[in-house]
Amino acid sequence: MKNKLKITLLFGIVLLSISCKKKKDPEPDDLTPEIIIRSDFSISIDENPNLGDSLFTFNPTTTNTDNVIYRIISQSVENAFQISNRVGNTMLVVVDRSIKFNYEINKSITAQIELKAWNEEQKKETIKIVTIKVYIRDLPESEIGDFIVGDSWNGGRNGVVFWVDSTDEHGLVCAMSDAREEALKWGCEGTIIGADKLNDGNYNTIMITSNCNDQTTAAYHADKSKWYLPSSEELKKLMSEHNVINTELLNYNNGKKLSKNYWSSTEHNTLYAYYVTQNTIVNTAKKSDTIKVRAIRKF
Repeated sequence: MKNKLKITLLFGIVLLSISCKKKKDPEPDDLTPEIIIRSDFSISIDENPNLGDSLFTFNPTTTNTDNVIYRIISQSVENAFQISNRVGNTMLVVVDRSIKFNYEINKSITAQIELKAWNEEQKKETIKIVTIKVYIRDLPESEIGDFIVGDSWNGGRNGVVFWVDSTDEHGLVCAMSDAREEALKWGCEGTIIGADKLNDGNYNTIMITSNCNDQTTAAYHADKSKWYLPSSEELKKLMSEHNVINTELLNYNNGKKLSKNYWSSTEHNTLYAYYVTQNTIVNTAKKSDTIKVRAIRKF
């Protein structure tokens, strides 16, 4: 009986020993950080968002670490997005709205984001690439709301915004191209027309076309429906933004860069009228001289 008891106890000790050997601590590889986030997804936004608008907030699930670093590694449209940290949240935000998020320019923009998680204890990291495609929804011009310099007008078919008032809802638009390919004369030299307004080219244009019976003048070719020959001060506003305007104009097949000099509709005296240079300098020239013409309108 004692021998049987010894054998039973010995067998139990062996089983206990084997059972204990099966229980082991996690291997270091089990502590490697993991990022769990869906890849290659898309979102939709209205065109012309505000600068700094958040398009997406990153909220990945991680294991073995709370430290995730984000980095944009590519964008289909350069400098459209950036990564921003606000109140502890990491977001993808709008950097430039003037051209990049206009539906007529880009129907969608894609960004690749690198997410990197680090485990300090094990000195290991994992990297995951997330592709985000942002679809841009078209809006009627009447629904877009606020405007900024460089916005297209009517989808780029009619012009580019070069000045806005304090409401950001009203301003001035320049035509997509010059009124004529060739330079034109101001016209009616030797006569006072009464087009003496510095800030009201529409008034000046009406005065010129009403009192100058010449269909080859600058004002005549600029006067189309709501379009007119800009006054000297309106033209200074346009020329001060020539770099931004030219960038937008060249995004369209019918867009032509601004010339270096343009006639204004502002009259100086019987023989001279004002023109404005690309450097916003206001000079006078003989009304019989030929200078380029670009029409503008109000909105």
